Amino acid sequence: MGIAIDRGTIKSVDQSVWDFYDKAATADMNERKEALQIRHLLTMTSGLNVSTPVDIAMYGLAADAQPWVQTVLDRPMSNQPGESFSYADSVAQVASGLVNQATGKSAFEIAQQDLFAPLGITDAIWMSDPQGVSTGGDGLS
Repeated sequence: MGIAIDRGTIKSVDQSVWDFYDKAATADMNERKEALQIRHLLTMTSGLNVSTPVDIAMYGLAADAQPWVQTVLDRPMSNQPGESFSYADSVAQVASGLVNQATGKSAFEIAQQDLFAPLGITDAIWMSDPQGVSTGGDGLS
């Protein structure tokens, strides 16, 4: 995310998530969900109702099922964004997908080019979802 902001493909953490995702294609859209900013994804204060069972279910989605990121965005809101902290790998997946949307590259591709290569790291592996989005909450080694 920081590299994308540095390059200007993402303006700032205060940018709306909906600059990158389709509000009209998202379930349970309301004023609280419309207020979702990148900052809320990064600080785990999204307000999305994503409990541990949602995280676990996300990893079980088949390749032909709804994309993981959309599955998370379709969740109802439990709080106003920024109101309370609730860690969830699924929210990190939305942030990773946002990097894809903004740059046309996966977080792994960006990390390989701009982070790992300059550091001399050549054997990194990063899992991705069936849509090619680098897993946001884990899977990097």
